[in-house]
Amino acid sequence: MEYSEFNNIEDFITDASFRNWVLHNDAMARQFWKEWAQANPDRQYTMNNAVALLKMLQEGGRALSADVVNHEVNAILEKIASDNVVETATEAEVIEMPPSRIRRVFRYWIAAAVMVLVSAGAWYYIRCYVVAANVYESYEAFAEEVKNNSFEYINNADTSQQVRLADGSEVLLSGKSKITYSKTSTAIREIYLEGEAFFRVTKNPAQPFIVYTKDIVTKVLGTSFWVTAFATDKRATVIVKTGKVSVFKRVNFTEKNMKAFELGGLVVTPNQQVVFNYLDKNLHRALIEKPVVLDTTARHHFNFDATPIKEVFSVMQKAYGINVVFDEELLSSCSLSANMGTESFYEKLDLICKTLNARYEIIDGNVVITSSGCR
Repeated sequence: MEYSEFNNIEDFITDASFRNWVLHNDAMARQFWKEWAQANPDRQYTMNNAVALLKMLQEGGRALSADVVNHEVNAILEKIASDNVVETATEAEVIEMPPSRIRRVFRYWIAAAVMVLVSAGAWYYIRCYVVAANVYESYEAFAEEVKNNSFEYINNADTSQQVRLADGSEVLLSGKSKITYSKTSTAIREIYLEGEAFFRVTKNPAQPFIVYTKDIVTKVLGTSFWVTAFATDKRATVIVKTGKVSVFKRVNFTEKNMKAFELGGLVVTPNQQVVFNYLDKNLHRALIEKPVVLDTTARHHFNFDATPIKEVFSVMQKAYGINVVFDEELLSSCSLSANMGTESFYEKLDLICKTLNARYEIIDGNVVITSSGCR
């Protein structure tokens, strides 16, 4: 079969080279199919589903109940036996089978696999493998994948080092950190980080910039941000300095997310951060420890003289870029008289809330004000 004719799942999984890549991680096959996917982006979704099915068969349907798996496996064996296929054939023996016989065997596998997935309501299983085919689980895996078409920078020093990438982006690589930057793709800019780095990314909406770590993926179109993901830490963080950043759990990052010109994911703005806890495996959006005034060129006046509280919170939002949520109707009669300047963001909030007999919480990167109103 000509490789240009791979148009459906069956075409892929009946091919020996494709199975060698998916099931045995053969280096030559892996390189071939990587290049094939880049040359045929319109068929990569089908290829990823073929990867998912082979992986599911290889692992014996571990995500499904034993009863469902046993029932469907028995159905597979009955169909294979009816076609005079030897049940104990090894992978090597299968590769040597005539193409027509291989296609009959795998046709049954496909049908049974789909039955298992549908009967168990487990299309999520395919989704997980489609995702896994597009991201990298470790620094070593990424480095191996792009070793002939990449730049690697390792900073073994205790001080930070400045790295300038081919697209003009700059990376301030912290000590005891390393990055690998792929130079193969023209559609996206990919980098894998172990450790900590500050990125100042050249804006190019048509070519997203993606930073992989062990557990999270950060996608930007052009901005500046910190990523901290040391293997020995209990958490990974992304802190935004300018612009907007999109953060995903690695297991949820798909090819669609990778290529879309929109950010998607958990969008983070300046003075916010995303924290990924290695224990609960969840992303949490929060404020940074010391929010700063974002627009230093503008004059932000924090001197209030019987100023309606709605205007006070508007000044705070504009200065710090942090959303303040409050009950406008309940606080409509409230005002503030105070002179503030050098106080921190949280000190200003404390003073305002004390005046209003209110309290605040930080929820999902927002300030939420709770009050019983003004007398």
